[in-house]
Amino acid sequence: AHWEITRVRRKVYLVSLSAIVLGIAGYLVNGGLNLSIDFTGGLETNVVTSSYEYGEELADVLEEKGLLSVQVQALSDWTGEGRAFVMRTASTDKDQVYEALEQAGCRLMEEAGDEQTSFIKQIGPRVGTELRSQAVKAILISMFFIVLYIWYRFQLKWGVAAVGALLHDIIITVGLLAILRIQVSLTIIAALLTIVGYSINNTIVVFDRIREDIRLRKGRTFEAIVNKSINETLSRTVNTSLTTFMAVLMLFIFTSGELRDFALTLMSGILVGTFSSVFIAGPILIDWRGKAKK
Repeated sequence: AHWEITRVRRKVYLVSLSAIVLGIAGYLVNGGLNLSIDFTGGLETNVVTSSYEYGEELADVLEEKGLLSVQVQALSDWTGEGRAFVMRTASTDKDQVYEALEQAGCRLMEEAGDEQTSFIKQIGPRVGTELRSQAVKAILISMFFIVLYIWYRFQLKWGVAAVGALLHDIIITVGLLAILRIQVSLTIIAALLTIVGYSINNTIVVFDRIREDIRLRKGRTFEAIVNKSINETLSRTVNTSLTTFMAVLMLFIFTSGELRDFALTLMSGILVGTFSSVFIAGPILIDWRGKAKK
């Protein structure tokens, strides 16, 4: 089948713009992103309990006891004394944390007399600020080198178009995180960087075919060549994305907690990245070339 993809590009731009505006609205209404203690700071301790087998279950109970943004990760399998977990929370009152743990039937792994709260470690907000800055730098640096690579392989404006499509993917995905109030941790940052790599791979495949078709199909308009190239790579793009999406979907279904958020972020990124590779990157080149001629 031959689809007239480039002819509907202006309508597609409106769809993308609407998604971006919706994400920005969600960000503003919800007061920004729901940052984890990786970025905001909080308290951390190791606990042992015989009351809970899964970290998610313990995290829910501790949040019911009044602790904020609780993350629980298993440290050991079930033993005679129970199971060991590392617990982190955005709450900064050590006495409140110890009381909530006690009410939940947990004891500190290094509990000793009246010095219980001394084994609850502080995670400083300064470290969180540095991590947030480094996360943003990682995304920006990756995009800079992507521009250099595509400039080397193709042309500078092709690299700018590719990064424009990538920014489209990141902004929409981050907007979804804001709307759904998904807790943004270092794991989610890793998912965003994965989306950048996955999306640019699809875009480069399309750009490579456009370059070949420019050489092979002389006499055609640039828009016709881009549309033909997108159609020629469409089945490859869709099949690759669908296969990856199904694998990540299994991760989403059979996991929970932070891993599930990671999978959800990846799934949305795969969908948006595939969309931009087909409907955004190539059409940007068409409009850029048209304006340059004018």
